Amino acid sequence: MVQCAQPSGYLIDNTDCDDSDVSINPQTPWYVDADSDGFGDSATTLVQCTQPSGFVRVSGDCDDADLQINPDTTWFADLDLDGYGDDLNSIVQCTEPSGYLLVAGDCDDLDDTVSPDAIEICDGIDNDCDAGTPETGMVSFEDVTGLMDVSSYFSGGGVGAPVSVVLADPGELNFCDGDYYVNIEVTANATLRGINNPTLHGEDAAPVVSVYTDGITVRLEGLTLSDGIGAAFSYYTGGGGLFCDALASVEIVTPSSRTTAQCKGAGNGGGVAINECSLDMLDSEISYNAASSGGTSSSPRARCSSMAPPSTTTPRRRVAAWPSPRPPPAPLDMIDKSLVTRNSSTGQGGGIYVLGSLAPMPT
Repeated sequence: MVQCAQPSGYLIDNTDCDDSDVSINPQTPWYVDADSDGFGDSATTLVQCTQPSGFVRVSGDCDDADLQINPDTTWFADLDLDGYGDDLNSIVQCTEPSGYLLVAGDCDDLDDTVSPDAIEICDGIDNDCDAGTPETGMVSFEDVTGLMDVSSYFSGGGVGAPVSVVLADPGELNFCDGDYYVNIEVTANATLRGINNPTLHGEDAAPVVSVYTDGITVRLEGLTLSDGIGAAFSYYTGGGGLFCDALASVEIVTPSSRTTAQCKGAGNGGGVAINECSLDMLDSEISYNAASSGGTSSSPRARCSSMAPPSTTTPRRRVAAWPSPRPPPAPLDMIDKSLVTRNSSTGQGGGIYVLGSLAPMPT
């Protein structure tokens, strides 16, 4: 427009290259964006109206050589220093905060053994942060040196052909969900723990779990013992699920799910047979067992009640045929809050047979 007086909204200067954008004019600073992340380096600028190639209007990039780093970068806390951050604990800024990193995906940022790089192992924990990775069929062993995968020791068993395993080192043997065909002899202080209700099958070859070693404590948790057959002690056979013939302590407990025995005793105690052992059983089930020589539970505790507990020097002894003299009983046993049902025997102890030990009846 050509006239003497200045019209409203008009200037004498006609150097604006984009009069539709208030931020673009001959005084506009442009910042070099070497990494093409949309943020420029404030240390390298050009002031002009038109946009130079490789420059942007937004500054604030603290590392213009790295596309991932700019003012919109999300940093994730890595409290366990395993190289992966917590998706739920983050900060958005350009410079790297102390204790944070760019990689997320850690599903437990307080455990450095858990991350997307970890190998899944039987422990009831999502080790690799992938809920789709199953632990089915896995077995692990944990002792003072740490947790290790021992699945290969049990993978060779099958229907009619169980593997025989001797657990000779103290620690915890973990079975994840699945079916395992195995006969286990325990010779050291140990816990056999089931995660998500696995079943151990003895396949009529021997007791599923047997204990012959004096002075040890064996604990069973969350397992189903099935298809075992009793072992021999003195003139008796029994304990298709659990057989203990030693001055040892056996605990059957199940914090999360019942430990169940479903086996054959051949003579006494289809599910569990105890000779000299101390037996503690809590929240467990002994069912669908059979012994050929009845009721569901048999224990000669009245014969043993006047005997003193053995001293530490008492030698291990075997009992002769009933009713010959008994060895001193183990400390008082407890069978509590447990279900003993649907067992059968033509003689003694279709479900449980306890000899040479004290055991209150189930409640």
